[in-house]
Amino acid sequence: MDAILQSERRPIIKGKRFIEEQIGFAMHQKDGQFDSVVADSVMARTIFVANDDDNFVVSLGANDAGDGMVVTQSAQGKEMVRLGGSADGNGGMINVFNKAGEEIAQMFADEYGNGVVWAGNRKGKGRTLKPGP
Repeated sequence: MDAILQSERRPIIKGKRFIEEQIGFAMHQKDGQFDSVVADSVMARTIFVANDDDNFVVSLGANDAGDGMVVTQSAQGKEMVRLGGSADGNGGMINVFNKAGEEIAQMFADEYGNGVVWAGNRKGKGRTLKPGP
């Protein structure tokens, strides 16, 4: 397949039509590979980014409510950061995890639209900071 795609590869690929043609071509192959794609826009349900060892380290997609979600993982597959819409629909949220995959910090909007920050230890014990008097 590499020989087939080699003739199709270009240093920079521009334009929606060319990308659609290449994606259509790659969908009929076992493994579509490109050197570079440059476009004004790309639509996908989920995008995964892999490191040099082919481990997924970033995913872009939607959560169950349909809000945008970005998740980063370590090379060992442990979740490090989750960024997206909160499950309660109050706004955005950020969750931070330690190297063992344990949640150690949160930042989100409460039901009144105020910011809330929580920081804790690896056992889940911590403190919450809320605005107010």
